[in-house]
Amino acid sequence: MLVLIGGSAGGHLALIAGMTHSVDRTLGIIAASAPTTFELWGEIFPPIRDAMVSIAGESMADAPELYRALSPCYYINECTPPICLLNGANEHMFPRFMTEAFVAKMQAAGRIVGSHVYANAEHGRAPRQAPWR
Repeated sequence: MLVLIGGSAGGHLALIAGMTHSVDRTLGIIAASAPTTFELWGEIFPPIRDAMVSIAGESMADAPELYRALSPCYYINECTPPICLLNGANEHMFPRFMTEAFVAKMQAAGRIVGSHVYANAEHGRAPRQAPWR
């Protein structure tokens, strides 16, 4: 049994692996600054858009089902393990609305989910002072 942990792209991989059961017996997932959808959104940070299209290998217009398949938010079901999402208040790559929508879907499905936003943090950077000090 294990807990999957990752940040940014690694957080996305932890979510996909733990939610699609490609990693059996996942006890939980901790994802920091991770996208909960792979579907492109308005006002996306251009380097992120380019990276996502490169990873998918096709444009979203040409392969919307592929982008959906790469989106953790569509794998929420009765087997989804507990998930903790961590984000910085100054996140510039993956907007907080993604995390909020994911949390709402998890709650609607009756799954365990937690979310924390660090006030003085941005994408991939820890807050200047840990919240427990």
